[in-house]
Amino acid sequence: MKIRLLTHLTRWLSLFLLLATVCVPPVRAEDGAWKKAGRGMNNFVFGYYEMVLQARELAKTERWPTAISGGFFKGLFRGTLRTAAGVVELVTFPLPIPWGYAPLIEPEFVMEPAYPRASRWPDWGAD
Repeated sequence: MKIRLLTHLTRWLSLFLLLATVCVPPVRAEDGAWKKAGRGMNNFVFGYYEMVLQARELAKTERWPTAISGGFFKGLFRGTLRTAAGVVELVTFPLPIPWGYAPLIEPEFVMEPAYPRASRWPDWGAD
C-alpha cells in the first residue's frame, strides 16, 4: 500500500515537473527567480513583523491604546497575507508567476517603506 502511494506521488510529481519545464518559457538567472525565492523566504520568516510596523504607523496619528490594539489586528491580518504570499513565492519561485516574477504584495519586503523616499541629491541632468 505504501509503495503504491509512493509510486503515484512520484508519477504526479514527475508529470508536474515535466509540464513546468515544457510550459514555462526559458528564463535567465538575472530575470528574478532567485530574487523571488529570497523575497518569499523573507516574507515567510518576517511576515508577522507587520504587527509591530502597523502599530508604529498607527501611533503616528492615534493615541497609544488605539495604536497598539488597532495595529495588532491590522498587523495580524497583513502579516498573515504576507506570510502566505511568502509561501506561494517560495513554492513557485522557478515559475514566472505572476508574469515577470512580480511581487504578490506591496511593499515587496517587510522592512521596505510603502513609498520610496525622495532622493537627497538633485537630478542635475534632467531637462
